[in-house]
Amino acid sequence: MNVSDIVILAVLAVGIVAGIIAGFAKLLNGTIGGIIAFIAAICLGIFLAGYLAGVSAFVDLQTKISDFFVSKFDVAGYKAKVSDGELFLNVSGSAWTSVSTLFEGSSKLKIALLVQTVCVKLFSGALTGSVTLAAFAANLIVKALCALIVFVASIIVLEILFSLLSKLLSKIVEKQKGFRSVDRIIGLVFSAAFTVALVFVAMFVIAKIGSGAQAAIDNIESGTVAKWFYENNPFLLL
Repeated sequence: MNVSDIVILAVLAVGIVAGIIAGFAKLLNGTIGGIIAFIAAICLGIFLAGYLAGVSAFVDLQTKISDFFVSKFDVAGYKAKVSDGELFLNVSGSAWTSVSTLFEGSSKLKIALLVQTVCVKLFSGALTGSVTLAAFAANLIVKALCALIVFVASIIVLEILFSLLSKLLSKIVEKQKGFRSVDRIIGLVFSAAFTVALVFVAMFVIAKIGSGAQAAIDNIESGTVAKWFYENNPFLLL
């Protein structure tokens, strides 16, 4: 057992004890409930943004933004695609040219390469050369706006819902003393599951950092508990 094992076991122990002491009702209206509402709101924002963006008002907004980009930056004929880890541009039917070639020797090369990195990492599937840059950027902005709207609305609704549910459960616990034990057991399970999920998230982040966290990875792999969490992380399947 090494440092990583001790840290993980300590975190799990704190999570379990907190669940037993607080009970499910209080956890739901506390920090854990807030974190769950935050994560759920992010997921809803991501999954529902596309549907909201399809509403006529947002379609019109997307058209206006696209027209603005065309008039402001003169990119009417520009299309883009990601291929072999590079960003390519096509201007009004001309040959596809990589960004690194287009901006070679230019003072804007660093910015262009940064944009290329972002596009390769995040938009490889979307940038196929079938849409103009203006339309793509407008669609991205509108979807981001829709995601933000859904996120804010969801987190408000979930916080209110969790608060009401917590108050209801607390009243039941106060009136039905026998339910207190059930509340503590559910709190234990709920808090333990949440703590395990947090450990997996931490391991996922460390794995994605890679060589930048090599010392931590080496310590984890030399452990027992930490190594199990690291090698059996469901988030790495995403």
